[in-house]
Amino acid sequence: MSQEVRAIAVTRHVARALALALVVCVLVLGSGVSAGRADAMDRADVHPEWGSTSAEDGVLRRGCRNYAFSYSLTPPDQGTWALETFIVGPKGKRLASDAFLEGFDDVQGSATFRLCKPTTRPGLFKIRAKFSNQDGDDLVEGMLPQSTFRLRAPG
Repeated sequence: MSQEVRAIAVTRHVARALALALVVCVLVLGSGVSAGRADAMDRADVHPEWGSTSAEDGVLRRGCRNYAFSYSLTPPDQGTWALETFIVGPKGKRLASDAFLEGFDDVQGSATFRLCKPTTRPGLFKIRAKFSNQDGDDLVEGMLPQSTFRLRAPG
C-alpha cells in the first residue's frame, strides 16, 4: 500500500472517529446522562416508521464474545441522521452501546457488541435505539421500537 493511500485511509478513519465523537457528545449533552438519560429515553416517543433493530437468540458463551445485531432505518429525506443503540441486560443494566451516522454508515447494517459471561447473566436482552435527525436548526429525536433477544446458558 502506497503512503498516499495509507494517508487517505488514516484521514478517513480519523474523520469518522471525530464525527462520531461529536455526535455522541451532542446527543449525550442534549439528553442528560446516566439515570436522567434513561428517564429521557423512557419518555421519548416511539417511531416505528423510522426503523427497527433486531438480534438472533443465542447462547451466552464462556469468556468474552461478540454478538451481532442489525438495524434498518427509513430516515427523512432532509437533514442528517444519527442512531445510538444500547444493549440492556436482563436486570436493566446497560451493557454495550454503539453509534451510527449518516455519511459514514448505511441506512441498513449490522454491528457487534461484546459481552463477557463472568459479568453477564443469561436471559432476555433489549436493544434500545435512539434516532436523531438534524435539519438546519431543527432537531427531531425519538426511539425506535425496542427489540429483544434471548441468550441462554450453554447446555
